[in-house]
This record gives sequence, structure tokens and C-alpha cells, in this order.
Amino acid sequence: MRFDSDVAIIGGGPAGSIAAARLSGLGFRTTVFDATGLKKRHRAESLTWQGHRFLRFIEMTEGIEESIIQETTGATIRWANETHERHVTAIQVDRGQFDAALLRFAKSQGAVVSELARVRKVRPQKAGERGGWILTVDTERTTVDHHTRFLVDATGARDLLGHGRTLIRPRTIALIGTHRVDAPGATTFIEATKNSWCWLAPAGQRKMMFAAFVDPLKRGSRNKRDLAQHYFANLVECKFASRLCDAPIAKPVACLVNASRSNQVVGDDWIKVGSSAISYDPLSSQGLHCAMVSGFQAAAVVNTIHAGGNARLAQDFYTKQVYRSADLHKRNTGRLYSDHAKVCPTSFWLSRETRKDAGSQPDLEPSLDFSEKLWIGGRVSFRECAALANDKIVSEVGMCLEQQEPITRFGGTPITEFTRHVDGSRSGKELISVWSRQTSRHDAEQLFRYLVQHRAIVPHKTHVSSSLASMHTRRKNE
Repeated sequence: MRFDSDVAIIGGGPAGSIAAARLSGLGFRTTVFDATGLKKRHRAESLTWQGHRFLRFIEMTEGIEESIIQETTGATIRWANETHERHVTAIQVDRGQFDAALLRFAKSQGAVVSELARVRKVRPQKAGERGGWILTVDTERTTVDHHTRFLVDATGARDLLGHGRTLIRPRTIALIGTHRVDAPGATTFIEATKNSWCWLAPAGQRKMMFAAFVDPLKRGSRNKRDLAQHYFANLVECKFASRLCDAPIAKPVACLVNASRSNQVVGDDWIKVGSSAISYDPLSSQGLHCAMVSGFQAAAVVNTIHAGGNARLAQDFYTKQVYRSADLHKRNTGRLYSDHAKVCPTSFWLSRETRKDAGSQPDLEPSLDFSEKLWIGGRVSFRECAALANDKIVSEVGMCLEQQEPITRFGGTPITEFTRHVDGSRSGKELISVWSRQTSRHDAEQLFRYLVQHRAIVPHKTHVSSSLASMHTRRKNE
């Protein structure tokens, strides 16, 4: 008896849809079970420029334009008693339309999408019988069993497979409301208050969305009336939102936005993507982008396992990606919470600060004469690392920096194609010019700035490990 699908994906959000599109494009018989169907939540959410760039990278832009509510071109931030203006481009999208567009993209690549189909139970099939998984699925008309070789969990933080989750930050809820205003503008506002932080952004024609991120409400304060009181108390406290106090509002809602990660994210015949693997603190604004990237990476892991590649390498790659992302996220957001805790030491801020694991940070503006010849820094090493290349996880030479994730590729090009030019014969300007032949000048400048910031390239010759040279020699012999 044959399997109903090669890969079954439970959940039709951004991570599940991207995984389905990639796997279908690679020839896998892929089925997506989307319980929400047309009942997706139509709320505004930020898509960063990195997320929009990712969609262009995978050639998925059709239908996304319809989900765009408005582009924001700046951000005003009031944090730790200081106000900053930043030029930050982001896109406010309607999540319902955005998710639907990604599902249509998966369909166009050959995925079968079963809408309004809720997976009630999953269980592994014994290897002696058929192997794989059996999914018990409730549809609009009946209940069926679906047999699949590989399972992708894209259900969010519900812990479908029962591995448990670890909180990255204390439990948090978002109190969200949409107000009607005459001129919403094109600026996003972020403000830290005494017991919350608030986000205010345009949400379309004559609309603004306000969200207050707070500690969970007490059990006796979860009815609609108390919820509205908590919402308006935070609205009044936020100075940026003063204009909304008398503006008409739709019913405010509350939702859990806990930052957490799964204790296990991949196995021999299953993998977790998006919020199932890791859910981010909204303060990072990276949720949508990171969810799509995880779906992309997961497809490469599945392809590697089923193509007879190094399954252990692929699983280790994905696990490290998730856990490193969680650690980086915790450090970065923890510093922001710590900054405000210094001037507002309430329990909300003190419980979220992480000074002890902030670690030493590189000089953001290191002094460097662009005319000086540059060398690889003495603390840089090169070694074999897992990397995503051509929809598979393979072993490649990686550049290892202190307290940073190894870099194997930049913009799809092996990092060694860039670092081989750093041999003491070129200045900063010359390096950027040479690198611009392999990527855009903007990206070349970004890479240069990152490597200088982390002392990976320095204006004087230092001892460099021979690992890079030895690896190049070994690869030539192979």
C-alpha cells in the first residue's frame, strides 16, 4: 500500500507554506492541512525589508502586493527616557491575505492544500508495518486517516508532538486594538512605559493599530470589561498614543505572544518550523521573516534526508540554527529590556533583562583607515561546517568568529570566495570593489562593515590559523 503523501505539513501559516512550496518544487508529493481555511485572522503585522527581500529571493511576489496595507518609512522610539528617530522601511500586511497568498504560491508549485481540515491526532506508524506517520484528519464532511512518510509540524506553539517548550522570556500577552483616525501617517511608534512596551503603527486608510505588551492578566481579570479597562489604561499611559484616546475603536483583543522554543526541533522523519520550533518576542519584529526562513531551511533538511545525504549533518544544522537564533534573540532583546530597567526598575522590566548573558560587544564604529591594506584577523578560524546549498545541507568551509555563528555563505556565494581576497594586498575600498563583482555593492559594504566590526579583518598582519589553507589544499587533492 502506498503512502498518501511524501510530506504532510500541518499548518498553513508562512512557515508551512514556504516549506510546502519548496518541497513540491523539488518533486515531493506534499499535502498541507490548513484548519483555518478562509477564517484567517485579518490583522495588521509588520513585514521587515529583510522579509520582503526573502520573498523576492524565492521568486514569490505575486499576490503579496494585495496584502500590503501600507508601507512605513520611519520609526520614532521612546526608550530609557530617550527619544530617537530612525529611517526604517517596513510593510504593514494583512496577515489573512498574506497567508492566503503564500498558500496559493504553494499550490502553484504543486502542493495539495486541504482547507478546513483539522488534524486531530498524529501517531508514528511502526516500521514493521509501513513506517512514517498516520494523521487522523477531521474535514467538513468526514474523518479520514492520512499516511505520510515525513511530518512537518507548522502548528505554532501548541507542542503537537509533545516534546515540551522552554520559555525565552517571561510569559507575555498583547492587548490589541484598531482605531479610526483622520491621518494615520507613515511612521511606526514604539514606547516603553512603566509596566509595558507599546507599538503604534498605521493600519490602512484612516486606521491605526495599537498594541500593549504586558504581563498576563490575573485569572479574575480576563472578561471583556476588564480586558478593555487594561487596554485603555495602557493606551493612556503611552504618550505617543494620546491621539487615540478619543478615537473610535473596534473591540480590543488579547493574545499570547510568549517567546519560547521547542526542546526538540527535528528527527529522522519529522521537523518543526516557524513558531512550532521557535516563537520570537514581538520586540524583535522578526517573527514573519524568521518563520519563512525556517520553512525554507526545513525543506532543504527534508530533501537531504530523502536524497540519501548526510541526515545527521542536516539535523544538526537545523537544530543549531534554531538554538543559535533563540540565544541571539534572547541577548538582543535582553539588552533592550535592561536599558529600560535601569531607569524603570519595575517587575515587568527586571524580569526580562538579561545583563548577565549580554556578553561583550564589538565596537560598533571601529576606527579604520580605508587606504590601509587588510588581513584576516588573528582570532578568526576556518573549519568545515554544515551549510545550505542548492536545496541540500552540505559540508563547506566556514569562517568562525568569536561568539558568532559560523559564516559559510553570503548571498549564496561561499564565504571563502570573499575572504580569499583579504591577503594584505588590498585596502577596504579595493575589497568592496572586488566583492561587488559577486554581489551588489550595498551587500558588499554590509559584509565589509560586519567583518570589520567583529575584527575579522584588521589593518595589520596577525597570525592566522592555517586551517583555511589546509582545507583548500585538501579540496584540490580531492
